[in-house]
Amino acid sequence: MPLPSADDRNADQAAYWNGRIGERWRARQHDQDTLLAPIADLLLRRAAASPGERVLDIGCGCGFTAI
Repeated sequence: MPLPSADDRNADQAAYWNGRIGERWRARQHDQDTLLAPIADLLLRRAAASPGERVLDIGCGCGFTAI
């Protein structure tokens, strides 16, 4: 039996985030980034990442820290 394509495997998540929930996050992006900014600043200082190091940001608000 062939494996499903990546699109098939993620179809539920794509529908979830492209629907009502994704729109709610988009509408609240500024508020969410403002709320999480002090925590993000603390985490980034504590991480003390150096040039050339890699950081993985998973599920941290609307992506402000990833940028």
